[in-house]
Amino acid sequence: MPLILPTFAWDFGDDDTSTEENPQHPYEEEGTYTVILTVTNGLCTSNPKTQTVDVKQQPERSCLPLADIIGEFADLQQGEHFDAFKINFSAYNDIETVFKELESIATTPVADQLQYFVDNKIPDRLLEWLTELFRMIQVGDLKKIALALYRVLAKLAMYIQCIQKPDDLDKANVDMRDVFGLIQSQMDILAKLAKQSPTVYQIGVNALIAAFREEIGRINKLKRPLYFEMIMKYVETLS
Repeated sequence: MPLILPTFAWDFGDDDTSTEENPQHPYEEEGTYTVILTVTNGLCTSNPKTQTVDVKQQPERSCLPLADIIGEFADLQQGEHFDAFKINFSAYNDIETVFKELESIATTPVADQLQYFVDNKIPDRLLEWLTELFRMIQVGDLKKIALALYRVLAKLAMYIQCIQKPDDLDKANVDMRDVFGLIQSQMDILAKLAKQSPTVYQIGVNALIAAFREEIGRINKLKRPLYFEMIMKYVETLS
C-alpha cells in the first residue's frame, strides 16, 4: 500500500491558518487566542487539539540618549578636514548653536524637550540642514565628514520621533514626516552613489545602516508600524 502522510490543519484563532507540520506564527495584536490543530491520516481524522495562547507586547527599548548624540557631534570637530568643512558648510554655525542649546535640555523632561523642538522649528531646520549637507555628500572633497554629520542629524531626527512613543508618525505632536520623507529620497540617491564609488561612500553608508538598525530595535512594530516601516526601508535601500 502507498504510504499516506498525515496532513495538518492549524487554526490560530486570529483568522489565520496553516497546513505546515510545525508552523511559525507571529500575532499582530495583544490578546488571548485559541489555537486548534486537526491531524488527518488517510481516512482517519484526529479529535482537534486546542491550546490557549496569551500574547503580550514586548516593551520598547529606551531611546538613544540625547547626550550621546551631542557627544557624537562634538567628536566631529576632531575629524580630518573639519576646519575646511566648517567654512564650506554654511549651515554649520546654526547647527552648532542648536547643539549647544541641546546640552542645556538633555536632562530635562521629555515634554520640555519636545516643546523646545517645536518652539525652535527643529523639523524645518533639519530639512534645510539635510538638504544642504546632502549636496556636499554628492560632490566635493568633504564627503566623509559630511556623511558623518548626516548620520548625527539622522539620529537627532530619530530621537525626536522616538521620545514621542507610543505615537506613530501620523499622530506625533512634533511632525517628522517631511524629514523622514526627505531622508528616504536621499537614501535612494546615496545607495546609487555607494554602488558607483564604494571606496568613497561605503564606510559612511555602513555607519548609517548600523544607526538605522539600532533604531529598529527600539521601535514597537505593532504600536508604531509607520515609523518601523520607514526605518526598515532605509536599511533595505542601503543594504
